[in-house]
Parts: sequence; structure tokens; C-alpha cells
Amino acid sequence: MRILGKARSAFGLISVCFGLLVSACDNSPDHLSMSGGQLDAMSYAAQPTSTNIPSASLLAPTSWKAVTVGADRSLPLYDNAASDMASRLQAGGARVSVLQASNGSARRDNIRGALRGLGRRNGEACLVFVTSHGNTRGLIFQVEGRSLSPSDLDSMLDAECGDAPTVLILSGCHSGTYVTSSLTAPNRIVITASARSRESYGAKMTERHVNFDRCILKAMNEGAATWADVFARAKACAAEREAWLGVTPSDPQAYFGRNVAQLRVPGR
Repeated sequence: MRILGKARSAFGLISVCFGLLVSACDNSPDHLSMSGGQLDAMSYAAQPTSTNIPSASLLAPTSWKAVTVGADRSLPLYDNAASDMASRLQAGGARVSVLQASNGSARRDNIRGALRGLGRRNGEACLVFVTSHGNTRGLIFQVEGRSLSPSDLDSMLDAECGDAPTVLILSGCHSGTYVTSSLTAPNRIVITASARSRESYGAKMTERHVNFDRCILKAMNEGAATWADVFARAKACAAEREAWLGVTPSDPQAYFGRNVAQLRVPGR
């Protein structure tokens, strides 16, 4: 994540980049990368075809379990986002476990343990939100000094979420690399802060969240009903701030599995 101290001429760029593991993307029909001239999230959700119409049971799960993670303690922005996302999800009725680097709980295996500890209920959905610094190997869990790979995250989700509707929000530079065959599936949504070759940005050092986290939470707080709507609003929000800053666009990415194209946000 590149954190920007002040705007344009008054901004000093502090390059503290989130990075995510480089991995091959899935080019199968279920995989839609929402960038450039390709189909965007809103049009995909609004114009279902015979191959991507979600079943009614997946549109509004009866319950949610979620794990939110602030995996770096060098700045309070990451723990802030983990706790604020948790509060927003809990307001929608979700059961949430918060992992934070500041208290040592933000460890990779603790994601699996937290999901397991929340139990399973019929008709529920899963969500994992992670925000941190990183490098090209993945989001860094600072307490361990290790990165979380797409394949490791996939194994956790297989074990603790199974075929339930599952939403992943991964915030960091190069995070489009998480839109990969090891994570994409008909029951999953993957939302990332940037394309695989791009950096994502903060704004003012006095702000509570880095830019993409701020935009995701803003979309949810302002009433976005589906995750496709959340992504479309957050992408536009990030682009607006980046244009003001005069930086290379981060180009957030998303994958919407065919069974969850119209999955609703908790409480909507």
C-alpha cells in the first residue's frame, strides 16, 4: 500500500507497498476480471444469463460468519479497518472474529481457527477481509513475518466454509493476483484493491483507513445492497481519489462466481 501524506504538490509519497502473491489467473468461463473494457461488476450482476443466474437460496443467506484481519501493526490503519469492518458486519447480523497484529492475534492459521470457532449453520455465508502491507509473495502477517498465499487461503475456505457462499476482500498492492484459479469458484466472490501489476494507495496520514478500505466501508455504510454494488461503488471511489492525487490507477479487480453474482450484503 502506498500511503500519501498530503495532496498533489503538498503530498510526500511514502512507498509502503502492499503486495500479493503472483499466481496464474483462471481463464475459464466462470472467471470474470473486472477491468478495462471487460464486463464490469454491476452489468454482470444486473444481466444474468442462463449460465450465471444464482439460486434464490444464495441471494440472501440466513446468517453470516466472518473473520476480519489487520495484519500489520506499523500503522493503526489496518487494525482500524479490521475493527470497523467487523462492526459493520455485526450490524447486519453477522458473527465476527477480529484478528489484529497489535495484539498478536493476526496469524495465518488463526483465520482457519476463527472460522471454525464461529461454527456452522445451515444457509450461512462466509466472509474473510484482510488488509496489510505486503510484497510479491502475498499479504504479510507481520507477527509471523510470513505471507498468506492464495492456495493457503483456499485450503482454509474449503475446510471451514465448504460450498457456502463466500466473500473475500483482500486489500493491498498487486492484489489482483488473488483472482486466481486456486480461489475462484462458483460459490465465491473475490474483491481486491488493485490489479496484479498495480499499487493501491492511502490518502492523508490523518485518515482512519487506507483508500480502498475507506471506499469499501463507505459503499457498505451508504446502502449498497449487493457485493457487486459494493465493488462498483468502491472502484469508482478509489478512482476518484487517485485522479485527484495524480497517481497511476490501482484498478481494483473482482471475480463473481456464477452462483453468487447477486449475493446480498449482510443486513440488506
